[in-house]
Amino acid sequence: MNAKQFSILVVEDEPDGQELVSRMLAQSNVAVDVAGNAEEAWNFLKSNQYSAAIIDLALPERDGFELVTAIRGEAELLSLP
Repeated sequence: MNAKQFSILVVEDEPDGQELVSRMLAQSNVAVDVAGNAEEAWNFLKSNQYSAAIIDLALPERDGFELVTAIRGEAELLSLP
């Protein structure tokens, strides 16, 4: 599988972190979606398929640990690394 086939969801609430990770992944020709919070990430996850997700654990409101727990509780998302 080459890099162009990968799509990554970045879940990060800080704009500088969003930009840094997005730029690094874009240099590898990886498709990137960015969510600023867990609710936005959940909406992306329910409507798209991703090769992986990079999740900030210190998100406001619903933190990254809660998001990962919710992902693991959804059968259709269990293949997400």
